[in-house]
Amino acid sequence: MDSAAFVRTSRRKAAQIATYVNDIAPAMVVRKTLRFIDGNFRAQGWQGATFKKWKDKQSNAGKKRRGLNLIVTGRLRRGVNYTTNGRGEVYFYNNVPYAKAHNEGLTINATVHVSAYTRRRFTTDEVSAPRARKTKFVKTQTGESEVRSHTRVMKTQMPQRQFMPYESHGSPVLINSIRRDLEKDMTKILNA
Repeated sequence: MDSAAFVRTSRRKAAQIATYVNDIAPAMVVRKTLRFIDGNFRAQGWQGATFKKWKDKQSNAGKKRRGLNLIVTGRLRRGVNYTTNGRGEVYFYNNVPYAKAHNEGLTINATVHVSAYTRRRFTTDEVSAPRARKTKFVKTQTGESEVRSHTRVMKTQMPQRQFMPYESHGSPVLINSIRRDLEKDMTKILNA
């Protein structure tokens, strides 16, 4: 190969690499990352260096509730979005207000002011006729008491249920998958 052919080949490969890095690679990263995030919702856990199952959701009585974690309406799952800047960079985000609290966990230590209110007590009595198909109940107020305004320390811990990578908390599984595809495609371009 003479020097002119070498220069032409080098320029052609440089153009192919630039096109790949700016256009094709970001699309591949988007596909893989969105599939990875959706897989975390399906698996109900985070696929990091090891699989970390999400903590089960609890009811007010402390028992396990039915259904899937983080999926009630699907808004959090559908809320994952991305932007590209045209230079081969992709930025993933979720605009759902509670996404960050679920993904990174949340601890609240605050003093809460509770206004004065009236607490009412009720009893429930059955009022249906004998042998009725559907039992009917009526609530009757049996008393009330005044609660004065007060403050209380609120300590709440929301467990981390990571579903998408953020800053320094990436997933080796996702990174290795993307790296394998990048290396395979770059080798294909350079050896063509």
